[in-house]
Amino acid sequence: MVIRKLYVPPTVAKTVPPVVNPNVLPPAAAYQPPGENVPVIVEPEGSGTSNGGGPLVFADHVELELAAGKIVGRRKALPNGTEYCSYQGIPYAKPPVGELRFKPPVPLEQFEEQPLQCGSERGVCLAIFSLPIGTTGVEDCLYLNVYTTSSPTDPAGLLKPVMVWIHGGGFYTGSGNSDFFGPEYLLQHGVILVTLNYRLGPLGFLALPSQGIHGNQGLKDQQLALRWVHDNIAQFGGDPSNVTLFGESAGSASVNWHYLCPKSRQYFHKAICQSGSVLCPWGLQYNPESKARKLATVLGYEGEDDASVLETLLNASAGDLVANSIKAFEESERSIYLVSPFIPSIEDPSSEDAIITHRGEELLKQPNATTIPLIHGVTSAEGLVFYAPLDQRFDEFAANLAMTLPLDLGIPRDFVPAVVEEIRQFYFQDKPIDRDGFAHLLDLVGDVGFYFPVYAAAELHTRFQQEAPLYFYRFSYESELNQLRKVLNVPEGMPGASHGDELTYLFNSSILTATVEAGSSADQARTLMCRLWTNFAKFGRPTPEGDEVGFQWDPLPPTSSGEPFVLRALDLNNQVEVIENPMHERIQFWKSLAERFNPNLLA
Repeated sequence: MVIRKLYVPPTVAKTVPPVVNPNVLPPAAAYQPPGENVPVIVEPEGSGTSNGGGPLVFADHVELELAAGKIVGRRKALPNGTEYCSYQGIPYAKPPVGELRFKPPVPLEQFEEQPLQCGSERGVCLAIFSLPIGTTGVEDCLYLNVYTTSSPTDPAGLLKPVMVWIHGGGFYTGSGNSDFFGPEYLLQHGVILVTLNYRLGPLGFLALPSQGIHGNQGLKDQQLALRWVHDNIAQFGGDPSNVTLFGESAGSASVNWHYLCPKSRQYFHKAICQSGSVLCPWGLQYNPESKARKLATVLGYEGEDDASVLETLLNASAGDLVANSIKAFEESERSIYLVSPFIPSIEDPSSEDAIITHRGEELLKQPNATTIPLIHGVTSAEGLVFYAPLDQRFDEFAANLAMTLPLDLGIPRDFVPAVVEEIRQFYFQDKPIDRDGFAHLLDLVGDVGFYFPVYAAAELHTRFQQEAPLYFYRFSYESELNQLRKVLNVPEGMPGASHGDELTYLFNSSILTATVEAGSSADQARTLMCRLWTNFAKFGRPTPEGDEVGFQWDPLPPTSSGEPFVLRALDLNNQVEVIENPMHERIQFWKSLAERFNPNLLA
C-alpha cells in the first residue's frame, strides 16, 4: 500500500463567534460559509452548552405556500447564531394504507389540513426494531423534513444547493428524523437539507408479481420524495437543478440504485454513497414471491392461491406483518448480513415504475449511462457493525464460517466446505478460531459486507462509467464524535472507525451526543467533513479551485480494458493522505473467489 501525505490540520485557536442579535439577522441568502480563521463551534444537544443543550429557538413561526397548501414551520438558530427555518413532517404521498398497502406511493395533491402545522416530526415507519429504541412506528409514515437558511420574507436571491439524505438501517429500521439527522452542521455551509422516511421491511419491499405487487415500494417512496423536492424546493430557496442525493449503509445502496435508474437520475445531479453499494450482500433478495407466500402462511393462510395470499397480507395488521416478517426467511438464507428477508428485489422491467430491472453489476456495466459525479467510501472498521451479533453467537459462527459467506457469490453447495477452509486459512491461518481471533472475524465480515462490494462497484464504475467522475474516501477519524459504535454496543478501546461513525461528523443528534471543544481535532474534522460534502454539492468537486482546504482530492482515473484497477482513496484522518489499494490482499482474496464462482461480476 502506497501512502502519500497531503495535509496536517493547523492548530486552530479556540475563538468564540460573535454574538448575533436574533432580531437583527442578515438575510439568509447573504450568508456565506465561515472563513478558515473562524472555527465553527457546534455543540450537539445535551453537550452542556449555555442553552441547556437544546437548540436555540425563535418564538415565531414561519408560513410557506406550496402547491398542496400552506405549511407552518419554526424559526430556529444555528450554533453560529444565524437563523434557519425548520419544516418537519411534510407529507409527500398519500398514506400507504388500506388498498394502497404494498403499492407504489401516490402523490399527494392537497394537504388535509390548511394550514398544515409542520413544527415537529410525524410518524416513523414500522420496523422490526425501532431506532431510537422505544420509538413506535406507524404505517402512515411518508413524511419529509426541509431545513433551510432561506426565509419566505427574504428578498429574491440565488437559490441554494440542495442535499437530500436517505437514512440507513438495513431496509428494516431507521428514519430521517432529527434524533439522528439534525441539520445544523451542514446548513452552516450554505446548503438546504432534506431528510425523509420510506417504507421498511415487508411494507416497503414485499413482492408478489402475480398479483401486481412488484416490490421496492421503499425505493419508489424515495424516488417520489426526490420528485417532490424537484417540484417544491424552490419555494424553500433551493435550486431544483442542483440536488445532491446522499445516504449511508442501506441509504447508500439506495443512492447507488437510483444512480443506475434513469427515471431517478432526472431528479438529482450529484451522489454520495457512504458504506454501501448495489453489490452488498444485504441489499438484494431472491425469490421474493416465496417470502411473501411464507409470510402469509405464518399469518395463518394454508392454501396455494396467490390472490388469497395477498388477501391475507392485506387483512393482517401492519404490526403483525412486521413482527412476523423474520419468519419468512428460508433456512438457506441464514447469514449474519441479513436481518429482514424483505429488502430490494429485481422487478419485471415492464412493470409500473420499475427501479431495479437487472442485477447491480449488469446495470453498472451499461457504458457511460450517466455523467453524474459520485463519491463512494467506507470507514476504516466497517466490521464493527457486526460486533454485537458476533459476540453473542461467537461459538456458532466460529464453528460454521459458511454463515459469513455472501449468498450471491454463487458457490455450489458441494464446494462450500473447501471455500470455508480457504477462508479459515486466509484469515486465521492454522490457529483455532477462538476469542483471540475475534478481530480477524470482524475483518472477514467487514470485507464481505462492505469492503469488497464497494470496491467492486468502484472498479466497475471506472471501467464503464468513464464520463462520470468518481471520488473515493476511507473515513478513519477516531475521536469523541465517533458515536454510532455506542448504538452498536462496540466496547471502548476497539480500534478503527465503525460503520456509521462518520454520521455525527455531518449531522447533529439528540441521541448521540458528545462535548466538542472549539479548535479540537474533532471540531476541525467535523468542519472539514461538512465542507468537503457541501463543496461537492455546490460544485461537483469536494476541493474546488479557490477553496483552499490544504489538499486536492482528485477523481479516480478511468481504467482501460485489460488494465488492473488501482484504488486511490483519500484517507480522512487527523493527517489527510492519499492511500493506494488499501486492504489490497483482502480485496484480492475475495476477487479471486468471485472470478471462480461469479465470473461475470467484474468481467
